[in-house]
Amino acid sequence: MGESDEVSEFLDRLRGLRADAGNPSFRTMAKASGIVSHSALHEAATGTRLPTWPVVREFVKACDGDETHWRQRWAQASSPAIAMPHPAGPTIGETNQCVEQISDSAAPPPPAATGSRSWLRKPAITHGAMLLAGVAIGTAIASYAIGSPAPVRAAVGTSQVRTAAQCQNAISDDGVPITPAAYTTGSNTGTTAPGHPQKAPAWVGRVGSEAQILTGTGTTVPVTQNVTAGDALVVSIMLTSTCPAPLTVTDSRGNHYQTIADVFDTRHHRVIILAAFDVTALSTADHLQVAYITASKYHIAVDEYRNIHTAVAHATDHGEAGGTTFGIAASVTCQPGQLLIGAVGSNTGTAPILAPIWTALPMLRLSSYRLITGYQLIQNPGPCTLTGSTTSQWGAALAVLH
Repeated sequence: MGESDEVSEFLDRLRGLRADAGNPSFRTMAKASGIVSHSALHEAATGTRLPTWPVVREFVKACDGDETHWRQRWAQASSPAIAMPHPAGPTIGETNQCVEQISDSAAPPPPAATGSRSWLRKPAITHGAMLLAGVAIGTAIASYAIGSPAPVRAAVGTSQVRTAAQCQNAISDDGVPITPAAYTTGSNTGTTAPGHPQKAPAWVGRVGSEAQILTGTGTTVPVTQNVTAGDALVVSIMLTSTCPAPLTVTDSRGNHYQTIADVFDTRHHRVIILAAFDVTALSTADHLQVAYITASKYHIAVDEYRNIHTAVAHATDHGEAGGTTFGIAASVTCQPGQLLIGAVGSNTGTAPILAPIWTALPMLRLSSYRLITGYQLIQNPGPCTLTGSTTSQWGAALAVLH
């Protein structure tokens, strides 16, 4: 089926959703939305072009549809080649399995038979267990880190390895911490990409974000403002009830996203920073796709930065609740003109507060779970550090960019 057929089928299903809801008037739908106009909703239902995701989302909400399933369907119609990719990695039965049982959230509903619209309505949620597998091998490298007195660290900058025995614990947000093998954190070094003038890095804006309590293996993040060609996109992610297995980010323009820093803590929480440099321009018709082995909650922030072209170093660490501060440091000296980007995921306690020298970006929050992000432009040579205060359990990732 070609792309035009995908769009045609999507529009037919969208009209069917409205019919199933009793064919409310577009003015009634617009009033229920409070965000989009009746003319935009009318064009979405009667036009021949794929509407933007924000319009589709409000259309679906006004017709009491299920946003998650419609978001997947919209992603398939807008870019069939990359919609909802499956994470790469070994299957169950292969060596060094990463096996987890989910006990704190619901399993996603199975798709219905072809031609049925019922699966696009809000599904009933039932509790159950899910068994998944995935693994990747990474090289541990040396680091310097400060934080909790005796932290257990996850491999940084690469995918991570866990044996079946280590990963076979039942996951629960309030469960007993696991005792993983001794991982290491580290820093990698690089140089400024050739051909790029030395201009001061700058944050442009938040171009997308998503946070949901939803068990699954991935999600779509719509782009909410245009992204300029040549800029960088930095994706900060916090996953809950997850596993340190392969994670990928793609977008509808084919930009390449690389993992810069990645930490997995004793409560099965994970914080990751990825980046795509010198990107092809994106518009509000585009989207990012995030795929992972499993998670019961996700926080995802996508920020646009200017005048950064490469990763110089990174570091990670994590600590348990009850402390008053957190801190990590890369094993390199920062130089003027470099940009530090930090991401801190936390659970319970007080929300992490970055040190005053940092510029904090909008926080994403689900119940007691938070993702804090921020940046710092280096003015003088000195240690590359991410510090702050919190009484929460925390996991932190630091990226040094130039």
